[in-house]
Amino acid sequence: MFGKKRAAKRRPPRFQLTDPAGVLLFEGELQDIPLREEMILQKSIEFFDDPSPCYIHRGAVMNRLYMELEDALSPLGKGERMSAGALGEQLCSYLQDGGRLAHIRRLSD
Repeated sequence: MFGKKRAAKRRPPRFQLTDPAGVLLFEGELQDIPLREEMILQKSIEFFDDPSPCYIHRGAVMNRLYMELEDALSPLGKGERMSAGALGEQLCSYLQDGGRLAHIRRLSD
């Protein structure tokens, strides 16, 4: 009532991932895109020298991968799409369906 008004929480952007035939692979928020388990383990070894990461190391690795994806996808405006080739082979390798990925479309800001 008399306190400061809280800023409205900004919702994370939503994305749609499709294969070359236009089949939907994923639709949802960035941090919900499934990552490849092998990539999480590989990066855990790279960052922490930990082949069997605890939940803290696992979460840190996943956050790092999502931040890299967010940086690459930040130029997209609502409704715009990017080809998997423009995203790059390394970033596609992070994704569970990266080998089948053709396009990423940003659904919301």
